[in-house]
Amino acid sequence: GKDELGDPTKLTYILNILICSIVGTIAGILYRPQREKKLLEKRKKQLKLQFRELLDALSTSIGSGKTVVDSFRGAYEELQIIYPQDAYIVNELDIINTGLLNNINIEVLLMDFGNRSGDNDILSFANVFDTCYRKGGDIKDVIKNTHQIISDKIEIELKIETIVTGSKTEQTLMMFMPIALIAIIKM
Repeated sequence: GKDELGDPTKLTYILNILICSIVGTIAGILYRPQREKKLLEKRKKQLKLQFRELLDALSTSIGSGKTVVDSFRGAYEELQIIYPQDAYIVNELDIINTGLLNNINIEVLLMDFGNRSGDNDILSFANVFDTCYRKGGDIKDVIKNTHQIISDKIEIELKIETIVTGSKTEQTLMMFMPIALIAIIKM
């Protein structure tokens, strides 16, 4: 793409644009699924943390003598204070409370929430809640135990994540250390 004087021609500019576009498109196609997967994991993690707060609010409300339906309404109001209006759990509680106003059973709404969330803990809670609510079990203990289990699980996951992140950082340092040492020696 150079003329007889070595200056760039129109072909050079066209090749620059064409090659960059092709490489960028291929990189975007390869990167997009990984990015979507990371975003989905991040959303699930946020939802799980927010769900733990929901269980805490429900446990407090039911413990103070409120009914299950009133506890969900109270949890909605409480979580609106903690989280912004577009938070996942606030949206889900809005769906649940709207369903309750339309005379849809709480068990059906929680099962729908569990299925849409894609989180096994939320789905398990919905199943246990469904069984206890129908059979007359102790909802307060179910919510309290689920809250404790999820809190312990999140705490363990955070510890594991911290250890793995430390190992990744050490690995990165070890990869670039020889290059840095050689550069220092040559200087």
